[in-house]
Amino acid sequence: MDRHTWMYKIPRATADYIKGVEDFITYAMLYLENKHKEEGKEQMILCPCRDCNNFKKYRSVDTVRDHLFRRGFKEGYEKWIWHGEGLDSTRTSGTKRTREEDSMENNDEEDMDNDRVIDPMMLDTLQSDIIVTLCEFEIFLCTLKAYVRNRYRPEGSIIEGYSVEETIEFCTEYLAVVDPIGIPKSRHEGRLEGHGTLGSKMISPTAELCDKAHLFVLQHMTEVDPYLKEHIALIRQMHPLKSGKWVTNEHNHSFGRWFKERVMSQLTQRPAVVSNTLKWLAYGPDIPVRSYESYDVNGKRRILGIENVEDEDEYDQFDENPPFSMGLSTSYENEFVNADYIRNDHDEGVWIDGQV
Repeated sequence: MDRHTWMYKIPRATADYIKGVEDFITYAMLYLENKHKEEGKEQMILCPCRDCNNFKKYRSVDTVRDHLFRRGFKEGYEKWIWHGEGLDSTRTSGTKRTREEDSMENNDEEDMDNDRVIDPMMLDTLQSDIIVTLCEFEIFLCTLKAYVRNRYRPEGSIIEGYSVEETIEFCTEYLAVVDPIGIPKSRHEGRLEGHGTLGSKMISPTAELCDKAHLFVLQHMTEVDPYLKEHIALIRQMHPLKSGKWVTNEHNHSFGRWFKERVMSQLTQRPAVVSNTLKWLAYGPDIPVRSYESYDVNGKRRILGIENVEDEDEYDQFDENPPFSMGLSTSYENEFVNADYIRNDHDEGVWIDGQV
């Protein structure tokens, strides 16, 4: 498998990618050992991941390995020029030069002379690689230039700015995974997302109450809106002489049953044109249901019949109130509607007394 394939084309959890990362780290460490020849000191190498980009800082081997497994190599880094590849053929080994290597020095020099010969077929590839390298290097130089505050001492400004950025980055990553200590938490924290707070119990509501709750949910769902319009239009087509009040009552009374039949018929079509949301809405509410005497919805708390409490400091004044239930008023019971009635089969008006 070529280098481009295992670096960029295969998942980072595969054995080929893991082996390639280990080969890269071994190659980079051999180059450093041959270059510095320091023993007993942890070697630091440039990290070629997508974020560090070979320019950010020197990191330990374990950190580089972790970055490459999580983030992958930066784009276009198929030739490891920042880690010794192509710089000197004598850096391919980290061991000390032996007598046999000294005797082969002349042959190595001849090989180096051959390496200096440029293959014309590789010019396009070299041109694209140098463009990528120079662009990234120029971007990094612009970052360093932005750190300069004192033009008489630019080196000090760059060091100070770079240190501050690294400190902020470290603190941000560190604080993201720690728990706060000594900061008090409100006892109402986490209750402002539609959670019940007290008085939990399972109830079995009446069929009428379930139908009203189901209709309320259906009327406030965007996906159900076309079905609402279709059902109202169907009622008006079947009963053209009925008033708007009668059409509304009939719609509220029969929409739940009609909606279920309509969705079930659409599910039999191939391909099905009904989403999972519509399918579960058509099945209706689940019985029994869990009820609470106090709950928080949309940032407002309703406790024992007291509504519209937004400030958490206002919660305590209602904690000692005795429990009481709130009645559920229906939509059209005991409601007088002023409606005019007229027959269309003759020109005489007809008076209708009493409540409809």
